[in-house]
Amino acid sequence: MVNTDTKVFIAMGFTTLGCFLSALSLILMKLSIERNNKGICNKLWMTGFSSLILGTVANILALGFGNLLLLASSSSLTLIFNSILSVKILHEAFSVWDGIAICLICSGSIACMFLVKEREGNLSETELKTLFTSTESLSYFGFGILVILAANFVESKVRRDVADTWRSIQGLNPIAAKPGSEIEMIE
Repeated sequence: MVNTDTKVFIAMGFTTLGCFLSALSLILMKLSIERNNKGICNKLWMTGFSSLILGTVANILALGFGNLLLLASSSSLTLIFNSILSVKILHEAFSVWDGIAICLICSGSIACMFLVKEREGNLSETELKTLFTSTESLSYFGFGILVILAANFVESKVRRDVADTWRSIQGLNPIAAKPGSEIEMIE
């Protein structure tokens, strides 16, 4: 019989492999499209698709060894692998905001992985309702909504400020911008 720590280690190994293969699959398929390869029957696209299937199989195998919450929270590794591979293979830009977003997502996932408690048996409907309506859960969801609203507000303000700065650099009157012009599209 395999002990719990070994099961968690095996599950994390399979899910890490699954995350890497899933990220690699998207990169390879996009690279195939960017190279203007026609259709889905080219080798690069098929390699990416095969990688996606293998990544899914690895994640399914991980389910046999680990807690679903642990595995789901570790799927943020896909984001990390995708960010690294897209910069290295596709030569995409990586901004400070991308780094901040990845850090926030990963810190939440890591916190979730460490706070996961193994439960024996299944929860009843009443126990689930109690968990979802607890002060901690409601606070978490409320805080999440506030963060999303604040990010939306900040993002729209930054876009307006950038557009206004661009207009002032160009010596244009923001009110006189023509519909369909580059200035209007920035907003």
